[in-house]
Amino acid sequence: MYQLMKKILLIDDNQELVDTLLKQLSIMGYDTLFAYNGEEGLAIINDEEINIGLIISDIDMPVMNGVDMISKITSKIPIIVYSGLADEFMYLEREFEYVKKVLNKPQSYIFFKNEISKYFQK
Repeated sequence: MYQLMKKILLIDDNQELVDTLLKQLSIMGYDTLFAYNGEEGLAIINDEEINIGLIISDIDMPVMNGVDMISKITSKIPIIVYSGLADEFMYLEREFEYVKKVLNKPQSYIFFKNEISKYFQK
């Protein structure tokens, strides 16, 4: 079990999905930041004043995709890849130590809640 603060960084270029997930994560009690591409996400991750406990990221995004972003992350923040193309990116769990899970979009609220809760102290 990870003992992390309840701050999640959500990275996805689909504004409608981001809005929906932000609402769900708020209901679950998580403080959530968001970015619309890997470059914005990386800037937040590299900001030492922001304490991120978990990253949830899409892969297929403009400017900088999720794979390029993940390859540039030097911190030990756990990452859940959340993609409509999850089967193509399962290798990320083997290639990058901090990619803990690759999930298909969409997931049920309960499943998503259970997966996220694994990364935070009860």
